[in-house]
Amino acid sequence: MDVPTKTPSNQTGNKVLINRQRIFVNDELFFIKGIAYQPTYQEKTDFKDIPFSVFENDFKMMKEAGINTVRTYHPLPPELLDLAEKNGLMVIQSLVDISHKTSFNLPKELERVKKEALAIVERDKNRPCILMWSLYNDMPFNWQGDQTSVVATYGFDKVNTFIKEVYSAVKEADPSRPVTASNILNGLGHPIGFDFLDVVGVNLYVGIYHWFDGDYDQDLALRIVKRLERFSKDYNKPVILSETGYCGFWKGSSQEKVLEAQIKTIGQRLAGIVIFEWQDEWQKAGNPQLQVAVNCSAQQFQREGFVETVGRVLRDTGMPALRLELEITESVIIHHSEEVNARFQALED
Repeated sequence: MDVPTKTPSNQTGNKVLINRQRIFVNDELFFIKGIAYQPTYQEKTDFKDIPFSVFENDFKMMKEAGINTVRTYHPLPPELLDLAEKNGLMVIQSLVDISHKTSFNLPKELERVKKEALAIVERDKNRPCILMWSLYNDMPFNWQGDQTSVVATYGFDKVNTFIKEVYSAVKEADPSRPVTASNILNGLGHPIGFDFLDVVGVNLYVGIYHWFDGDYDQDLALRIVKRLERFSKDYNKPVILSETGYCGFWKGSSQEKVLEAQIKTIGQRLAGIVIFEWQDEWQKAGNPQLQVAVNCSAQQFQREGFVETVGRVLRDTGMPALRLELEITESVIIHHSEEVNARFQALED
């Protein structure tokens, strides 16, 4: 493999650079083994509303699992970047919320977006954990079909030029790091940014035909990966799967087996893989009111510390208590009614 070309280093001494279709950190090949991270804790999504212990536990488990990169959807605050560095994790740091709500034809909107992006770059550019900056997710935002694509509304050139302006401002502020973004393939305007982004990100569930059924097809997976390889060679830059995986709500195949097949199929044909996501959001598979039912034996229900155990599990997972159903046998209620009532009251409290 060719020796990486020199790129300006940030003040931490880290060098993150691109050589053809690969990413290097401090002159060593870096393959992204990443996880998408936007935690939902008891229906709270704002970082400041989530106990810090949740992040400590998450990042510790990521490190133990062999994950080397966290991909964000909103900028991680400084205390979480500290935590990433403590655990040896790199971060693909989201800068700004460019979306279907962005007015791509307004100069004031462009200035607002650049200002927001540059504020995060200036704050974080000396951080050793920052691997890349990310400008958007799910371009061209055509979730309901091409008629909803921002390209249908504003035109390809207008959107592409807007994004390139933001890209150029970020590169000027920090020339030492690559800039990436995440696109949906196959829709109107899907190559937005491909011509200038340093790393092309693609949100694509390898081997999955339809989002709502979850059927996995290995032949389709191979065709997808070969297509992405061609993209990387044609644009002569790294391509990463910025989202892939298998939702735990799908029943078409085993999540574990599909993830294993996806990772094996991708191998190191691309520059990295980001699994969606750390905390599987069942509601995104079409059932926002999904309940989790747990059958408890009489022995378990009567065990000392049962209430505390349930509370700890809810805290650790962030699952709302209203989504949990505890099933116990009638005999427990009949023979231990006072104790059962006391336990139910304690659980409710």
